[in-house]
Amino acid sequence: MIELIYLGIGLQFTCLIVWTVMPLVLRRTARSTARRRKIVFQLAKMQYEMNELRDELAASARTLETTVEQLKNKVAGQRVELDKNCDVINRLKIERDMLKIDIATLQSQVHQHEQFRATEVINRRV
Repeated sequence: MIELIYLGIGLQFTCLIVWTVMPLVLRRTARSTARRRKIVFQLAKMQYEMNELRDELAASARTLETTVEQLKNKVAGQRVELDKNCDVINRLKIERDMLKIDIATLQSQVHQHEQFRATEVINRRV
């Protein structure tokens, strides 16, 4: 019988200890769960921000690629124009040189004509 009393007292003492310790355990569990939720939320938020940054980076990379492509096309067009202009300049240089030759030829003809007239004038006087 005394054993049952000791067993009852032990059981009551155990219940008293559980009754005092259990709120502490529950509070700790609640804090731990809240901390885990907060960490999970922060990780999800960071993942979302990272995805947004990736999307922005991809969009700006696409924009840069299109800008580069447009600039390449513009440079190619300008090169074509430069080549055309160089051809025109070379043609004009050739024409200028031909005109210089024509002028020199005409000047020599004028000079010969003047010499011929001068000799005729001298021949008439003589």
